[in-house]
Amino acid sequence: MIPALTALLLGAQAPAAASELEQLATLRASDEACALFNQAERALLDAAIARSRDDAVRAGAAPERLDALEGQRAALPCADDGLAVLSADHRARIYELAGFTEIRFAGVHRAWIVDRRPPRRGAGPAWQVLQSTPLSAANFGVARLDGAPSFVLAFNAAEPFASAVLVMRDPARQTYPIDFTAGGLLAAPGGDPASAWGAPPSEERRYLATDRLAPDIAATLAPASGDPARGFVFTDDALGAMAQLTPREGVAVELRDRSGDIAERYWFEVGGLRAALAMQAVPLSQAAASEARSVSP
Repeated sequence: MIPALTALLLGAQAPAAASELEQLATLRASDEACALFNQAERALLDAAIARSRDDAVRAGAAPERLDALEGQRAALPCADDGLAVLSADHRARIYELAGFTEIRFAGVHRAWIVDRRPPRRGAGPAWQVLQSTPLSAANFGVARLDGAPSFVLAFNAAEPFASAVLVMRDPARQTYPIDFTAGGLLAAPGGDPASAWGAPPSEERRYLATDRLAPDIAATLAPASGDPARGFVFTDDALGAMAQLTPREGVAVELRDRSGDIAERYWFEVGGLRAALAMQAVPLSQAAASEARSVSP
């Protein structure tokens, strides 16, 4: 089994050896040449590559060197026996997970919880891909609203906020995220471990929430609390941009008051978001559809 994919799915620490990334990059190049995988399988391979790169960077590898390593990998012949083994191994692990209705993709500081249960007829809003802040102050991710997935934040607050802005690194301005803690020597700038990696304000991009959650929907999606439930809806573009970031970095949702000042900020870790979204496209096995099953580290 490919170690990085195992670590991605089960939350274990994958080895940071260059040979592992080389293997994954070779499989990706071979897929491009031989069309080995469907869209979901390919997305999960990309997520495994991102996780392997992250482990290598955390162990001290330079991102530029990893770029060069990936770029040098050539596709194997489409009829190669070794390629058949690698591709079958990758696919088998994915479809092993297809038998679970709940999957936990663990990051370093947070986890994404994927709920794959088929919606019941007439069912209300429900989380499909969810990350919660410490102490369950806010929930963030993809929820099913009126039968369609939406990228939302749900929380509790005594007073409403005027707007919400999702802030993240802009790869066009800052190619790689910066470790603001200098390897753990300094405190994370946002007061949250998820804020350790990112970009300076001048190299960030911002996505303004486009709508608010109705009170009854917010009450279903927000953590339990005595304060009123509230929430905001972000665009699919914002979700796609976040999923393309490196797993190690964080994003912030800034809640602003009527004067435009930041009144509250929630941090979230990119982590295994790409894998969580891809796993939603993998069909649920018939056995799992009739039996609640979950997998976690």
